[in-house]
Amino acid sequence: MPGFPIPPIGRLLDSRMESHDPKAGVLRVSFPTKPEYANPGGAVMGGIVAAFLVDVMGPLIVAATGGAKLSCDARPSHDLFHAGAERPARHG
Repeated sequence: MPGFPIPPIGRLLDSRMESHDPKAGVLRVSFPTKPEYANPGGAVMGGIVAAFLVDVMGPLIVAATGGAKLSCDARPSHDLFHAGAERPARHG
């Protein structure tokens, strides 16, 4: 999103803003699955997957409000987000 700085955690996770369609209300963000994110079984650790999802909350709030609110203006993301997994996410 133009004008929205990537926060330090986003840089650490190598997040990329792929596209933003305000009319459709869609924000597309991608994250690489690096080998160092995986456990010995080859699955990306759940905490990393949760970090990906939580990292999207700030940009999503900005996108959804047209920049009228920042994530610090809204409820903390940990109040809105609860993670569970049906199966492991695989590296690659």
